[in-house]
Amino acid sequence: MEKRRINYDALISILHQFCLEKRTGTLLISTEDNRSARFGLANGQIISCIYGRSRGQDAIPHITAIKSAKYSFNNCLFDKQRDTDCLPSTEELLIMLGVTSEAVQQASISSETRITDIHEVTSVPPPHEFLRFIGEQLALLLGPLGATICNIHAEEIKHATTHEDFCDVVNMISDVIGKPEIEEQFRLKIWEQYGED
Repeated sequence: MEKRRINYDALISILHQFCLEKRTGTLLISTEDNRSARFGLANGQIISCIYGRSRGQDAIPHITAIKSAKYSFNNCLFDKQRDTDCLPSTEELLIMLGVTSEAVQQASISSETRITDIHEVTSVPPPHEFLRFIGEQLALLLGPLGATICNIHAEEIKHATTHEDFCDVVNMISDVIGKPEIEEQFRLKIWEQYGED
């Protein structure tokens, strides 16, 4: 488990992020009162949801009552039994867990609105500088949640050595932010710092 405890909103934001990244595996959760919960993901779709002995939709009220928790992600699916028959769609489930409907809809953003023109960036910044700048901007825009997002993506940011990598990182983090107005501010700060004059 991660040593640092995070609040519920940050935890669900991380779940949302893993869905956006189309991960397969198990998000393991240890709550503030030492209860365990987990989500099974297959290509970004939530296929199982468990809290203690409750599973499926019965687990959701217990999960939404979590105040803080530690978490880890394992690339293995722990649960052979799928709860898809007793769970709403992943999009509906994320909204039930507290992700805004706007954030869920933003996940289906069309490719035309994404940053794909690699010439919009004059030069790729050194990785340590890029990591520092992104961390500062996310902290200003999102507070502690920004630091969590930056830490999760630190390796991707450190390995952004080409224009394509740079744009991929910006798009990936923008998707995770999930709030269109904050996402726009984040992109604007990036292009003010690194874009063409």
